[in-house]
Amino acid sequence: MVSRLRKRIFAAAVLATVLAAIAALVAAADTIDPGATGARYAWGENVGWINAKAPTTGNPGVIVSGLGLTGYMWGENIGWINMNCSNNALCTPANKNWGVTNDGIGRLSGYAWGENVGWISFSCNNKPSTCASTGNYGVAIDPVTGLFGGKAWGENIGWIVFDYTTSSANRVKTADDGDGIAYPTDNCPFDYNPAQTNTDAANTALNRPGADALGDACDENISGDGYTNAQHIALGKNPAVYCKIMRADVDGDGAVSILDLTRAAQKFIQTFTPDPTIGLDTGIQRLNQDGDNKISILDLTRMAQVFIQPVTACAS
Repeated sequence: MVSRLRKRIFAAAVLATVLAAIAALVAAADTIDPGATGARYAWGENVGWINAKAPTTGNPGVIVSGLGLTGYMWGENIGWINMNCSNNALCTPANKNWGVTNDGIGRLSGYAWGENVGWISFSCNNKPSTCASTGNYGVAIDPVTGLFGGKAWGENIGWIVFDYTTSSANRVKTADDGDGIAYPTDNCPFDYNPAQTNTDAANTALNRPGADALGDACDENISGDGYTNAQHIALGKNPAVYCKIMRADVDGDGAVSILDLTRAAQKFIQTFTPDPTIGLDTGIQRLNQDGDNKISILDLTRMAQVFIQPVTACAS
C-alpha cells in the first residue's frame, strides 16, 4: 500500500518545484509552490525527497531571483541544504562566495552545501571539462512556467532530479514576477522590473563590449565592464559606471598587467559570436575591448592605454 501510494505521489508531483518570484512577497518568505499544490520536491535515489518549501516556521525555503537561489531545502534523511553562503554570513573571499547562481533567464550553476552531504553541483559547467563525461547535466528553471528541470550532482549522494513529468495533471499556471511583462519580452523574468532598465544595452551604440539582454535587476554586471556589481561596490565604485581599467583587467588581479596583454595576444585575430544573455564572461568575450567581436590590434591598444593602472583608479 505504501509503495503504491508513493508511486502515485511520484506521478502526480514528480520532482516538480514551482517558482513564484512575485514582488509582493516579503524577502523572508520562500517563493516556491505559491498555490500549495505540493509541487516543491526534488528526488535523490540515495536520499529520498528534498523539500524546497521549508517545513518549519521561521526557516524560509528556497527564494528565487534572476541572480540566484537563496534559502534552504530540507531532506528528511539528510537535513538542511544551504543554497547560498549569504544565508548565514558565510560569504568570504576565502570560501569563494559559493552559492547557486541564475544567469537571469533560468540556467542555474554554482554549488549548494549540506552539512551532512557536502557540495551539490547544479551544473557541469562549474567545471566545463567534466560535461562530456557527466552527460552535460544541469538544473534550469522555465521562465514561463516557473518549473525546475534537470538534475544536480552531490559528491556524496549522487544525482538529485528536478524533472517535472508532463503526464501529471498537476500542471501549474504560468509563473509571473508581477511586473506585468511576460517572458520572453521581460528582460528579467524572475525579478520585478517594470521599467526594464538595461544599462549595458547602450554599450553597443558607444562601441563598447559587454552589452547583454539582461535587465539591471538580474544582471550581475550592469555596466558590462567585466566586474560584478558587488566588486564595484567593494571598490567604492558605482556599478552602473563603465570602467575601461576594470574591463582590461582580464585576470581579475586588480591591475592591468602583462598577463592581461598576454591573454589577449593568445587569442589574437580570433572571432567569436557573443551570447547576448551573458553579462559577465572571463573568456574571449572579456578580452574584447572595442566591441567588434574579434581580438585585434585595437583591443591590445586599448589595454595598453590603461597598462599598469589599478582598478581602484576607475572613476566612481
